[in-house]
Amino acid sequence: MMLFFPQKATLYRKIPDPNNPGRYLKDDYGNFQLQPIEVNVAIDLRQNVVRDADGAEVSTFMEVDFPPDVEYDYGDELEYKDPFNRVYRGKIITIEENTDPLGKRVLSRFSTIG
Repeated sequence: MMLFFPQKATLYRKIPDPNNPGRYLKDDYGNFQLQPIEVNVAIDLRQNVVRDADGAEVSTFMEVDFPPDVEYDYGDELEYKDPFNRVYRGKIITIEENTDPLGKRVLSRFSTIG
């Protein structure tokens, strides 16, 4: 069951490389540099197995509905702290967009986190 009231979470987006379009900045260890952004989302903590963008099966633990104005991509991370102060953090595995009947306007984005 999806919780439909907004919950605060932190989205860690990869920072685009200004010199190489389509690439992202990395640190000295080869990890993506991440920029934190506070977002209001609907979260459902649920174990599931999905296929990622490469077709591999991945275990996920969270389903999230994002507002249509939030930009994110595969591999970005989401961190959520529940009312009991337990912290859940994982990478975005799947992205689905819900559009209006004509397919012109995005109404919401749904993702699984693993």
